[in-house]
Amino acid sequence: MREFSHVDQALAYTLKSQAIAGNSSSSVQCKINHTLAGLAGIYLQKSEFDLALGYYQKSLHIHLFTTGEDNSDVATCYHQMAHAYFEHGF
Repeated sequence: MREFSHVDQALAYTLKSQAIAGNSSSSVQCKINHTLAGLAGIYLQKSEFDLALGYYQKSLHIHLFTTGEDNSDVATCYHQMAHAYFEHGF
C-alpha cells in the first residue's frame, strides 16, 4: 500500500487538474470524467468512501448525459461504484 503522503500528493495534483479542466473553454467532458474518476480512486485509497462514491456518481451522471446508458464508460462507472461499495463493506 502506498504511503499517505504519496496519495495526498496525487490528490493535490488531481484536484488541480480538475480545476483547470473545469475552467477551460476547450475542455471536453471525457477529460473531466477522467479526472473525476481519478479523484474517486484517490479517495478510495484514502478510505474516504463517501467522497469516492460522490465523484464516481458525478462521472456517471456526465456519461449518462453525454453517451446514454449503453456505453462502455457507463459500465466502467457502475463497476467502479460497485468496487467502492465492496471496499467499504456496505
